[in-house]
Amino acid sequence: MLATIVSSVVMANPAQASGGGCNDITQNNWHIGVCSGDDGVHMYPDYYINAAAPYSGTCVSRSRVDVYQYQRLVEYTGWATAGCANGHYTRPSVKIQGRSSSLEFRTRVQISVNGRTVYNALGPATKCC
Repeated sequence: MLATIVSSVVMANPAQASGGGCNDITQNNWHIGVCSGDDGVHMYPDYYINAAAPYSGTCVSRSRVDVYQYQRLVEYTGWATAGCANGHYTRPSVKIQGRSSSLEFRTRVQISVNGRTVYNALGPATKCC
């Protein structure tokens, strides 16, 4: 007797926002995926420290959301800080629904070792509605 296996794929409704994803960026031997996602209402910034450069002393990773209009920085959130171990880091979401369609939201990640910035990168843009 043959068994029939039926599988269904549930597709999410497409969000009203567009863009997002990850940019894998290497600077000074730091290999980090700087990312953003959205659900049409909020932008979800995050990043992945895939390989940390060797360092001694104090290391801090931090992220914020930069808001651009016509390729010009017009607004940004406060910094959220974390450690520098390999892994996945998130920060609070940012509401994008109801904002101007000319705005782009990007995750910015910086790494500081002993107070000196050794990594500074932007993730891909997420646009509002």
